[in-house]
Amino acid sequence: MSDKDEKSEEGSTGPAPALSQVVQERLKPLLDLVSESDVEELSLEQGGIRVAIKRTAQVVTVASTPATTAVEEAEPQLHVVHAGRVGVFARSRSQDQLPVIDEGATVTAGQLLGYIEVLNVLNEVHAPYDGTLERFLVESTQPVEYGQPLALIEPAPEPPMDDVE
Repeated sequence: MSDKDEKSEEGSTGPAPALSQVVQERLKPLLDLVSESDVEELSLEQGGIRVAIKRTAQVVTVASTPATTAVEEAEPQLHVVHAGRVGVFARSRSQDQLPVIDEGATVTAGQLLGYIEVLNVLNEVHAPYDGTLERFLVESTQPVEYGQPLALIEPAPEPPMDDVE
């Protein structure tokens, strides 16, 4: 293990750090390391979270997942909201604010559900369907990868169709 790997193992207990702190203190140095060196791929694991950084055609991409990939399967009648990018999920703009939306709330397609922070930039996550927000599958400040399930939405009931004669 390199010095960088050993440093990443320190401090794995205690309260969850602020979203910007996670990105600034943990992801940015790793991205800088890869972009400023000949390293093609870097993979680290800490506190049950695995982060993989891979250089492809002068573009550095990051993927992070729970080390124990226990992705919940949605019930057939529920729609899954997926992460549109790799980053850190947040239910509000900052930790001292209330979540944008609570579980059990009625949502409309396009409604804001939360954010994925990438290098201190908040990217909005919107509901792709009308319905009821059943539950979030990830917690605030949890790293997410592209395509990872974030939330479940129960579809709005379809209005009854009148028989046309």
